[in-house]
Amino acid sequence: RVARQKKSIPSSLSIYLNGECWSFDFGRYWMEPDIENYRTDGTFIENNTRYGFVVLMKDHKSLWDAIQALMRFVREKCGVNIVHIHSDCDVMVRHDGSPNETYTQCRVHMSDAGIGMSFS
Repeated sequence: RVARQKKSIPSSLSIYLNGECWSFDFGRYWMEPDIENYRTDGTFIENNTRYGFVVLMKDHKSLWDAIQALMRFVREKCGVNIVHIHSDCDVMVRHDGSPNETYTQCRVHMSDAGIGMSFS
């Protein structure tokens, strides 16, 4: 009789269901808006499937609105809630190194919704 080898998952990887964990970044910010007054976008990438979800935004202040659109999509299509969002931190911090108002408001809303956030 041969003993089965146990498959292990590297400890550096967290296990999330499809739709629970996303990466985020802002798109390019255009000085001139398009015909509907959008100047940028929020691009979300699901960590397991690499599925992309893009939300047009009038400015960076509408980040929470973009996250809410993603939350609705994930609940409807995946049947789960978002648990975690990862982002780079360049757009969330002022040039003096302190958090900007959008970041602060977003963190409060995300905490209330039970969504964790990490930065690189």
